[in-house]
Amino acid sequence: MARDYAPRATEAWQDAELRVEAEFLAQPLADRFARVPLGRSAGAPVMSANETAPIDSVIVEWPCSNGGTPDVWDEMWMAMIGESVRSGAGAWVYLTSASSGFTEAETLANCSAMLEATEGVDATSVDWVQGVPTDAFWMRDFGPQIVRDRMSGMLSVEDPKYYPGRDLDDAMPADFAARVGALHSDFPLYFEGGNFLPNGGGLCVVSDIVYGANPQYTEAEIRTMFATELGCDQLVVVEALQDYATGHVDMWLAWADQTTLIVGEYTADQDRVNHDIIENNVVTVLAGLVDPETQASVDIVRMPMPSNCPKKRSPRATTAPDSCPRTALRDRNWRTYLNVLPVNGTILMPTYAEHDLYEDQAAAVWEAQGYAVRRVSSDHISPLAGSIHCISKSVDSGW
Repeated sequence: MARDYAPRATEAWQDAELRVEAEFLAQPLADRFARVPLGRSAGAPVMSANETAPIDSVIVEWPCSNGGTPDVWDEMWMAMIGESVRSGAGAWVYLTSASSGFTEAETLANCSAMLEATEGVDATSVDWVQGVPTDAFWMRDFGPQIVRDRMSGMLSVEDPKYYPGRDLDDAMPADFAARVGALHSDFPLYFEGGNFLPNGGGLCVVSDIVYGANPQYTEAEIRTMFATELGCDQLVVVEALQDYATGHVDMWLAWADQTTLIVGEYTADQDRVNHDIIENNVVTVLAGLVDPETQASVDIVRMPMPSNCPKKRSPRATTAPDSCPRTALRDRNWRTYLNVLPVNGTILMPTYAEHDLYEDQAAAVWEAQGYAVRRVSSDHISPLAGSIHCISKSVDSGW
């Protein structure tokens, strides 16, 4: 039976931007637009790690089916947990039951046994968390923004504002900070973790939807907050794709290391609008970047993007066409090979039986960067506008 999960975004980013703009014009002094003094309360200069750096653990929220036999949803979460534990790292698993009628003890017993049987890892290696209610499972977007003191390496948690109406999710970073004994600091901007890609040397990439979500601040003020709160010595702001979903950069960009940026590539026949947006970003924003820490040039490596066409409605159609020019952007299925989870030398890469034309090419790009690739079926989650990266958060090992 198909599970009914909440989509990644509460509304399309274009609609949200128009709504917020109208609300700000009508009531600029409303609580939603309250301003706070710029600057980080803790004061110490911090840095956000590159996600490909060695990790200490992975954080996920797993809505386990709890029936003893894993389905494709369970397999996706167990792949992330299993790879992390086998790599020598750990896993923080916020465990909930997707099936009714089970106690917390039964859920833990059933789901930990299923993890051991499927992934071959000792479930005692996992930090299980229960009794923490959430609204959805998009850990990347609402989870803790991990930063470290540039001198001591001490970990702390930054906590941006999250989507209105998902207050339980928005409370999760404070819960995690308390569990690991880390400093917790509120970050006054509305933005989601999927729209934040740091290179680990002070270069951070976001899309321009962060401006529309925070009209009470100027662009200069927003850049200052990213610098002081998240260690972004240079904030690179790209034009968001017209995906009619999240507008997040993690759908078409990923770091392979501190100075190698993987950039998705649509053909003009696949998607003329987003092909042009990406290529313009490459030429005008991404080309010529330099890592602030090492002053080394950032190399751009291209990767094919899978089709964003929905499957044809014909009962005999099993795959999506590569091109569907008459399909509105709001009706497309936003697949990607860049929404990945790096785990200590392995890339967990989403794959799509609905459209696998470029799958081997995408895997080869990651392998050429020195990674082992584990392919994770993602047809079931892509219609919700996300994949592997969106439902996971990693904690770096420090420096």
